[in-house]
Amino acid sequence: MMEEITDVIGCEVYTPDAIYVGNVKDVIMDLEAKRLDGLFIERPNPVLVEGSVNISVPFRWVSAVGDVVVLRYFPGFIKTGARGGDEEMDELIEA
Repeated sequence: MMEEITDVIGCEVYTPDAIYVGNVKDVIMDLEAKRLDGLFIERPNPVLVEGSVNISVPFRWVSAVGDVVVLRYFPGFIKTGARGGDEEMDELIEA
């Protein structure tokens, strides 16, 4: 059981279909409203996020937090216009 908000840092994040999104790098808080706004995911799964660009997942998308974070919603694919560092993958995408 989590006792502090920082306990979520490092947790794995999964879509509702159990696809790995990434790990929580940090939490995003609205200090004035004293509310958690989102989870910062560093180097997310390239199957879900083009170029594995860091993303912020709105907390309203979170369904459950425990040993892992389970999302209630995640778009099928996030197109960023960014390209990852894997040249072989880049060639496959261009073909």
